[in-house]
Amino acid sequence: MPAGAKGLNVGGRRFCTHCGADCRDTDRFCAACGQTLSAAPAAWGEVKPATILFADIVDSTRQIAELSPEQAMRQLQPAVERMVAVVEQHGGTVLRTLGDGIMALFGVPRALEQHAEQACLAAVQMQRVAGTQGDDGSPRLALRIGIHTGKVASDPTEAGDRRGGGAHGVAIHLASRVAAQADPGQVLLTDDTRHLLRPGLLAARPVGAWHLKGILQPVPLFALRLDVASAAVPPVASAGGRFLGRADELAQLTHALGRTRAGQGQVVCISGNAGLGKTRLCAEFAQRCERAGMRVVRVQAHPLSHALPLRPARELLGALCLDCPPDLAPPEARRRIDAALAQASQPSPVDAFLLHELMGVTDDDAPPPAGLPPFRDARQVRLLSLIAQLVRADAASLRLLVVDDLHWLDAASSPILATVAEAVADTHTLLLVNQRGSAPPWPRLPHAAMLALGALAPAALRGIVADRLSALAEPGARATTIAADDRAGWVDRVTERSQGNPFFAEELARHLRRTGADPARWADELPDSIDGLIAARVDALPAAEKRVLQTCAVIGKQVDAAVLARVLRPAPGTLAGALRRLCAAELLARAPDGTGLHFAHPLIQEGAYAAQLRTRTQGMHARVAEVMEQRYVRAPRAGELAALMAHHREQGGDRLLAARHAVRAAQWLRAGDAAQVIAAWRKVMTLLESEAETEETRQLSALAAGRIVFVGWRGGITTQEVSQLVTRALAQAAAADARLPQLLHFAHARMLQASGGSADDYVHAVRQVLDMPDPPGDTGGRRALLNVALSQACGWAGLLREGLAASDAALAGLHRITPFDVDFIGYGVSHWAWSLRSRLLLRMGRLAEAKACNDRVQTMLNDEPDVVIQGIFQTLRLEHDCMQARWRRAWADTQRFDLAARERNDYLRISGAYFLSLVDIARHQYTSACARLHDGLQHVRQAGVAVDFEPEIGVLLAEALAARRAWPEAARAAQEAHAVAHQRANRIAECRAALVLARAALQGVSAPSSAAEPAPLCWLTRAGELLDLTGADFWRPAWRAVSARSRASARAA
Repeated sequence: MPAGAKGLNVGGRRFCTHCGADCRDTDRFCAACGQTLSAAPAAWGEVKPATILFADIVDSTRQIAELSPEQAMRQLQPAVERMVAVVEQHGGTVLRTLGDGIMALFGVPRALEQHAEQACLAAVQMQRVAGTQGDDGSPRLALRIGIHTGKVASDPTEAGDRRGGGAHGVAIHLASRVAAQADPGQVLLTDDTRHLLRPGLLAARPVGAWHLKGILQPVPLFALRLDVASAAVPPVASAGGRFLGRADELAQLTHALGRTRAGQGQVVCISGNAGLGKTRLCAEFAQRCERAGMRVVRVQAHPLSHALPLRPARELLGALCLDCPPDLAPPEARRRIDAALAQASQPSPVDAFLLHELMGVTDDDAPPPAGLPPFRDARQVRLLSLIAQLVRADAASLRLLVVDDLHWLDAASSPILATVAEAVADTHTLLLVNQRGSAPPWPRLPHAAMLALGALAPAALRGIVADRLSALAEPGARATTIAADDRAGWVDRVTERSQGNPFFAEELARHLRRTGADPARWADELPDSIDGLIAARVDALPAAEKRVLQTCAVIGKQVDAAVLARVLRPAPGTLAGALRRLCAAELLARAPDGTGLHFAHPLIQEGAYAAQLRTRTQGMHARVAEVMEQRYVRAPRAGELAALMAHHREQGGDRLLAARHAVRAAQWLRAGDAAQVIAAWRKVMTLLESEAETEETRQLSALAAGRIVFVGWRGGITTQEVSQLVTRALAQAAAADARLPQLLHFAHARMLQASGGSADDYVHAVRQVLDMPDPPGDTGGRRALLNVALSQACGWAGLLREGLAASDAALAGLHRITPFDVDFIGYGVSHWAWSLRSRLLLRMGRLAEAKACNDRVQTMLNDEPDVVIQGIFQTLRLEHDCMQARWRRAWADTQRFDLAARERNDYLRISGAYFLSLVDIARHQYTSACARLHDGLQHVRQAGVAVDFEPEIGVLLAEALAARRAWPEAARAAQEAHAVAHQRANRIAECRAALVLARAALQGVSAPSSAAEPAPLCWLTRAGELLDLTGADFWRPAWRAVSARSRASARAA
C-alpha cells in the first residue's frame, strides 16, 4: 500500500484507504490500523487494459553532438512537443518525455474505448508531422514508434515529469522493446494491438516474430500502414428500450406453456453467452405470463453462490411451496412452513425440522425431534423426497418458475433444483432456467428441453439502439442532440459493432448518449469490448459514488446493504442517495421486494472489481470479512455463510482465518455429493499451504487430508493424490494425533484398491496395519475395526475363508470400537461388518447363514444415516434374493428405490448397474441388463468412481450376453473381464469369466488362452482351480454342469 493512504468517504469525510476506518482531518495516522495518512486525498490506482506507445527521434545523438545543451533543447524540444500534442489530441496521456522521445498511455489513467486504435492513429499522425518541416525552419525528422496493448497498473501517487502518475506492468517494457526494433519512419505493433483494429480503419502487415530482450518467447510484430487511416467520433448515452426480437424463442416458450396447461409440466433451459439477453427473454416471458394471470416465481443465482450455499434453493422453495420469504422472523417462518407441510402431506416432527433446517430457521432452544437421522446424507435423501412431494402437492396450479444464471448455482442448491425439475412432470408447472454454456443441466429428464440463444437479429438490434439513443441521459451526463441523418449512421455502426449481442448494443448506445456525438471523430469513441464500456461508465461517476460501486463489487454481485453501510461508514443520509443514483444509472438494481441490492449485470460487477488494485481490494475484503463476522458469526446462518467469510478472509490476506471459516463450511456442508465435500476440504488444505506450521495448522491440515481420503473411495480422486495426501497427513498426524496413522494407512489401502489396485495389495496392507501398535488407551476396538477392513479386502480378493476368519475376529470386538474410529469411518461399523459377512457366506454357498446375516443388516437400515452405505445395503439384498431364486421379491424391492437419487450419486449409479442388472437377468430381461451394464462400465471409466466394481460389472455383462446366446459378444466381454479381474486379483470375477469362456468355446466361439489344451478344458481347469482356492462354492454347480457338457462334447467328437 502506498504511503499516505487516505481518501474521502461518502459525503466527503476522510477515511483510511487501507482499512476503511473514518479519520479526522487532523489525524496523521489511522487509529484503527496505524497506517500513515496523507495530507490530501489520493485517488485510487487501478488496473486497466491500455495501449502503450513509445516514440523516439532517430539518430538524435548525432544531430546534437556538436550542440550545447541549450541548443540541443531548442533542436529537439519542438519535435517532442508536437508528439505530445498529437497524443493528447487522440485522448492519450504522456507519462513522461525522454529528451528525444515520449512514453504515452491510451486508456489509462482515463478510460478510453478504442484505445488501441487511437494510439495507432496518433502514431500515424506523428510520423506525418515529423516528416514535414517546422514553421521555424527546423528539419524533417524520422521517428521509430512501438505500440503494445496489455494490462497496466496506474498509481496516481507516483507523479511523473508530465501527467497521469506512475504506471507499471510488463506491457510497458514490451512496448519499449518493440519501439527499439522499428526502422526510421516505421510504426511496429504487437498482435495484442493489431487484433483490436477494425478493418478499413487501420491496416498492418506482418514482419515476423522477433526475440525481444527480457521476453522469453518470440513476439510476432506488425508494421502499421501509414496510408490507411480514418477519422474518429465520440459516443452518446442511452436509456431503457422496448423488448424487440426473439419471436421464435417466445413461440417455443409459448408452446412449452401450452403443454404445461395440459398437465404435462415442462422444463426449458435457455442457454447462450453473456449479454445475449437470456435474462431479458425470461423476464419478458414472465411478464406476459403474469399479465395472463399466472403465478410467477423468480430466483437468481450469482457468482458467489458457492460461498452462499442454499440461498437460491431457499428463495425458490420459500416462494413456491412454503410462503416463507427469506427475511421472515424465524417463529413466523416456522409457523408458515408447518402450515404448508400440513396442507401437502401427513406432517411429522422430523419433516418439519428438516424444512426448518433447510430454510435456516431452526429453533435453537428446542431439542431435535426423536427419530431425526444424525447424519446429513440420510437427511438429504428424506429432504429431497419431501421437496418433491411439496412441489407435486399443488400440481393443479398453473405456475411459472424462473431461475436466472443457473451456471452460478451452488452445489448445495443443485440437487434441490434437480428434484424440483424432476417433480414438475405431470403438473401444471413450467420451470424456465437460463445459463451460460450449452450442456443440458438435466439430460435424463424426458420433459426437459434446451433453447439455445444465438445472436439477435440486426433489425431488432437497430431498434434497441435507436431507442437508447433517443432516451433521456443518465444523471450527470450531458444531453446530446443527434441529427436524424447522423443518428441513422450511428444506429448502423453500433449494430455492426455489437455483433448480435443486445447488452453490448445497449451499452454502446448508452456510452454514445452520455459522452456526446461528434461525427468527425466516430472511430475513437466506439468501444471494442464490454470491459471498456464498463470502465468508461464507472470512471464517469463522481468519486464518492465510484467508491460505493467499487466497494459493492468487492462484496459481490449480491450486496447486503447493512454490510455495505458498516464497511463504508458513510455520513448520515449520504449512502442512500448514492445508491439511488447508482440504481438510476442502471449500474445497481434493487431486489423486487426492495430489501437488497445487486448489480444490474454480472459483467458490471466483474469489470468494476477487476479494475481495482489488489492493494485496495485486499483491505476491503478484510473489512467486509470483519463486518460479516461481527454480524453473522453467532447467527443461525453462520454455517451457511462460513464459505463466504472464508472467501473474504482469503482475499483479505488472512489465510489462517479463512481456513477456520472453511473448516466450518466443510463441516456444515451437506454430504450428499462426495465431490462437493472433497472440494470443501481441499479448499482448507489450499488455504493452509502457505501458512507457517503450528499445532493448529497441523491439526487442521491432517483433519482435512483424512476427510478427503475417507470420502475419496466414492469421490473419484486419483491414487496419486491420495498417496500425496496420506504422506502429508501421516507426517502431521504424528505430532497432531497418535490415533490417526493406522486409520490413514488403512484408508490409503482401501482407496488404492477402490481405484483399480490389486485386492491382494489391499489384504497385505491391512495385515501390515494390524501389526502396528494400537493407539494408546485402545482396548481392542481398533483391531476389531481393522479386521472388518480385512474381511472386506479378502472378499474382494476372493479369499473367502480368510475373510470369514477376519469377520469372526471383528464381530467379537465390535462393542469396543471407539467413537473416534466410528467418526472417522463416518457410517455404522456394525452394519458394515455384518453386510460384508453376509456377502462372504453367500459366495461360499452357505445360503441359510447368509440370509440370516442379511436379514440382520436389513433391520439396521433405519439406523444408517449415510445415503451411499444405505443404498449399498439395499442392493445387497437384491443380490441375495437373485442368487437364491427369489427374483419376484427382488423386483418388488426395486420398485421402492429412489432411482433418481441413485442416478445423482456416482457410486450408487455404478454399483446399482451391477445389482439391478442381477434382477433384470433373473427376470430374463437380458436387453435391459446389457444396456444397464454397458452404461455402468462407461461411467466407471469416465468418472473414475467405484472402479473396484469394474470386473464384477464386466463379468455380469458377459453372463447376460451368454444368456442371450450372443456368444461372440459374450466371449469378448468375458475375455476383457477376465483380464481386468486377473490384474486386480479379483479371483471370483476371474472364475466366473473363465466359466463363460468355457461355455462359449463349447458353442464353437473361442477366445485366446495361454495353454495348449483345448479351450473349454483350459478355461474349465482354470475355473476349477479358482473355486478350490477361493471357496466360492456358490458357482461350483455351474462349473460341474459345464464340465459335464465338455465331457459329453469330447465323447461325441
